Amino acid sequence: MVQVEYKKEAREAELTGRTVAEARRLFEDELGFTKKTAAVLNGVRVSVHREGSTVLHDDDNLVFRAIGHRVAFLISALLLALAVTGGVFASGFISGTAAINATSSNYNFAEVSANTSVVNTWTVLGGLKGSTGNATLFDVDTASSGYTGDLLLTISLANIDELSPIYRSLSLSLELRDAGGNLVDINEDGNADSGDFALLTLNNGSVTMPFEQTTPQVYTVWLRSGSFIAQIHSSSWSSGSATPQFFCEVSQR
Repeated sequence: MVQVEYKKEAREAELTGRTVAEARRLFEDELGFTKKTAAVLNGVRVSVHREGSTVLHDDDNLVFRAIGHRVAFLISALLLALAVTGGVFASGFISGTAAINATSSNYNFAEVSANTSVVNTWTVLGGLKGSTGNATLFDVDTASSGYTGDLLLTISLANIDELSPIYRSLSLSLELRDAGGNLVDINEDGNADSGDFALLTLNNGSVTMPFEQTTPQVYTVWLRSGSFIAQIHSSSWSSGSATPQFFCEVSQR
């Protein structure tokens, strides 16, 4: 068993063999910490970039702890020092101007657009168990802007209220591929493999895909597979209410 702590809350869970990043995702909502909260494993802080490759073992102690505002403290200390020694720097003009060069671009750092090059449809009958097949959902373009920084995609189901009367369960497995059609590492374990997927469900209607860039390009979000169990048919069903609607937001890491 692994003990997970945040503030005065503690949980014991069978996490042996799983990573710190997985533990963070499992307990983030339950214990109420944020993605900026530091992970400390057996008294040693784990950097964000190593959370996906740090494996937990039996009897480990994993503590999530808020990071202190060290930069703000240093700035305050510097201002205090300047105030105390202000006489030394008192000479000079009381006003002045300075400029640095900055150029604007006609692009956002990334652009998101719907990709309908591969479309899949399925028919939902009352009480039916079925599969969705695969489809393309979004393109994320950093090639136009030339932006090389790391990104975070957030994919959400936008119409859970319409889907719930139709589906008793709905599971949609999403993945990210680069311009060459290769899988992208989104679970931060340093490898792009079959474990790099995010699962959208009616109970988990929003997932994140963090990834590192090496070359600006056009990435594609795929629905790689999915399954469902339908509710018993009722008069509340309508022709369009069985269709999932997705929302994609891209941000900088």
